[in-house]
Amino acid sequence: MESLLLFCCRACLKGDGENNKEYYDLLGVDQKASAEHIKKAYKKQSLQMHPDKLAQKGVEVTAEHSLKFQKMKDAYDILSDPRKRRLYDEIGESGLKLLESPQDLNPADLIKNFQKNRADRAKIAVGIAVIFSIILIGPILFCLKCDGTIPAEWLAIWAPMWGLDLILLIGAGFTLADNYEPPVEEGEEPTPKEPFLFKLFMAIKTVLFVLMQVFILMRLDNRVNWSLFIVFIPWFLWEAASAVSWLPKAIKQVSKPEDSSQNGMLNADEDEQHMQAYAAETKYYEDLMHQLVARKTLIVQVLRIWQLVFIAIKTDGHQPWDWGLVLLPIWLYFLVQLGFGYLLHRWGTSLNTDIDVPTVLSNGGEVDPMVMIRHQHSMELKAQAVAMIFFQIVPLYMALLLVIRLQIVSFSTFIILLPIYIAIGCCICGVGCALCCLSSIDMDTLDLKMKEAQENMEGKPASQEPQPVPQSDTAVYGTFHEEAKDTAATTVEKSNTTTVPPPAAAAPIVTPPVAVAVPYVPPPVEERAATPPQQETSIDTDID
Repeated sequence: MESLLLFCCRACLKGDGENNKEYYDLLGVDQKASAEHIKKAYKKQSLQMHPDKLAQKGVEVTAEHSLKFQKMKDAYDILSDPRKRRLYDEIGESGLKLLESPQDLNPADLIKNFQKNRADRAKIAVGIAVIFSIILIGPILFCLKCDGTIPAEWLAIWAPMWGLDLILLIGAGFTLADNYEPPVEEGEEPTPKEPFLFKLFMAIKTVLFVLMQVFILMRLDNRVNWSLFIVFIPWFLWEAASAVSWLPKAIKQVSKPEDSSQNGMLNADEDEQHMQAYAAETKYYEDLMHQLVARKTLIVQVLRIWQLVFIAIKTDGHQPWDWGLVLLPIWLYFLVQLGFGYLLHRWGTSLNTDIDVPTVLSNGGEVDPMVMIRHQHSMELKAQAVAMIFFQIVPLYMALLLVIRLQIVSFSTFIILLPIYIAIGCCICGVGCALCCLSSIDMDTLDLKMKEAQENMEGKPASQEPQPVPQSDTAVYGTFHEEAKDTAATTVEKSNTTTVPPPAAAAPIVTPPVAVAVPYVPPPVEERAATPPQQETSIDTDID
């Protein structure tokens, strides 16, 4: 399972330009070094890099020395663990940290890694194309065989499924042989390990699933003349094994949580009391849902066995029943689904009986948390009920067309499986569009917009543009005065190039708080003859 996760997510986990040899270089070993060699190298490096050893040698220990030693110690912790070492070799340091701490996953970082790891991205695209091709070619070959278009045997037609069966068998074998125990950190409880009997039980179910297909296909190819009751023996055993795993959950007694005022929490802290009540109510809801799903699964398994018996009776020629009657368990299956949908809807409605929904929606932050959790569970149950009923439309359509084709009129099997082709086509288009969008999206712009949205939600300005620094009155007036002096000097310099005598001496410049002294500016040459020289004047100026 972990290998499959790495294949699918390697492009997102592996950082850009990830150097998978850094840890080996810190320890001074090769990538193919054994565990014993790595341990010896760590001891050697510790004697050379430990801050205490450096201090004994007269070296002034700095923060850089401590950081380098800690980095080397982290490298040994990773490379001394076989699982972490394999992950480090696959996805590097950053990918290992993301995989070990899913809560620290940042979607933006994952998308950036996906865009930069072109080789891994191409592998994912090819893998997805192969998977969808196998999924699509299976129904196509099945329809061609049913319509008599190709004369190949069923064992050959089932070739795409054999690949999936092989993967399941290999996975079951690796699960049985897996004895890995993750290291337990100090202060943490060890992760419970799956017992060997459970692994063996799941492996037996996988073998029965493969044998079921082999027996049916051999019977369809007339390689054996067994009765269908014998052919269906692996299927019967598989259903029985599944029922054994679901039965304890179906008969488990679910007790309703006690009131907080009666179970010893009366003197507890108010927040802790709310948390305990919330956890108890959530667990009660989840236990009821698991029990309901287990009971429905058992009923469906009984209907499947019933269907197999009816098909065996019809095919072996024991009874000349119509196919509409043979498929009676399927019609009952649809009634069961509708009944459970109705049950979920009633359960959801009962949770909202004494709740004022408009008040809860308008004052969500001021409503009792227990009321909010009940309303949330009510909405979930109603949504599941609607989905359960809605998703029966396509199976019902296919069952009706199957009866018509077997009993009334013959037509192409492609029409019966048309919803499957539409669903596969939508999945292909959706995955293809997602890959293209993830490959071309501008993450820098997206990060900026996300930061702006977050700042706006927090009531902060989206961007801090440089604002003009307010100046005092003296600074403003001084700036205005300097500009006036520069303008006057430029004008006087131009006027000196003529033969006109300069104007009379100007009075001293005075800069009161609300007035600025502006020097006399000589008029143009043609106006000087008619205009006598003027004294410098003081101009009142309003400066906001």
